[in-house]
Amino acid sequence: MFTQNLQHCFIEQINSNDPFIVLDKTYYHHFIKVLRLKIGDQLSLTNGQGLQIYGKIFDIDFKQAIFKLSLHEPKQHGYSLPKITVGIPLLKQGSRLEFMIEKLVELGVFKVFPLICEHTGFYKYNWQRLENIVLSSIEQSIQFYKPVFHDPILFNDFLKLNLPKNRFIAHCAETPKQSINTLEIASEAVFIFGPEGDFSNQEITQALQNQFMSVSLGTNRLRSETAVIACVAAYKYRFNNNKL
Repeated sequence: MFTQNLQHCFIEQINSNDPFIVLDKTYYHHFIKVLRLKIGDQLSLTNGQGLQIYGKIFDIDFKQAIFKLSLHEPKQHGYSLPKITVGIPLLKQGSRLEFMIEKLVELGVFKVFPLICEHTGFYKYNWQRLENIVLSSIEQSIQFYKPVFHDPILFNDFLKLNLPKNRFIAHCAETPKQSINTLEIASEAVFIFGPEGDFSNQEITQALQNQFMSVSLGTNRLRSETAVIACVAAYKYRFNNNKL
């Protein structure tokens, strides 16, 4: 049975039919040298597609920097609703983008689309570094599904995608808005957030013409990454406290 003290690890190549798995130096240093795990210790493993398998260390080869796990008790977890798709801003400061990604993974978002808008300007986007943050967050927050991360996409192209019917746009323009606390809650939803400098008036109009509803997060003006995290957290909280 899973306990909070059991190390949770993302291993993409595992499957429920494997009797054992050999992990190389990519994992060896962290688990054997840093965490000082030894023969007989157990791990919780996931492939990021809902599968959870327990692995027990039965051999450590210190010379080749590999160790072997016997696998048992496979379990397929269902996706934890709601499925939230987010269109996020690309930020000038890479550390703020990384913080936002980390928290979205912890909150269990479904899909992430970095949006290129009229006011996006210069941004830092290191996918390999972000990928490492995603995997670390999956392990830290004990997730069994890896969010789908797409390449940066133009705002107009994003609007052409097959998106959930419940669509919301967060912006600072003075237009009628519905509070995040009164939105209709559904098992699937999409939220989009503007960059530093917000969406342009034309982009807001385009979104509204594509059945997006303007949403308010309160009277304070929030940083882009704060708005994203607050909105997703509030929607998930309301979903989990409402029986659909």
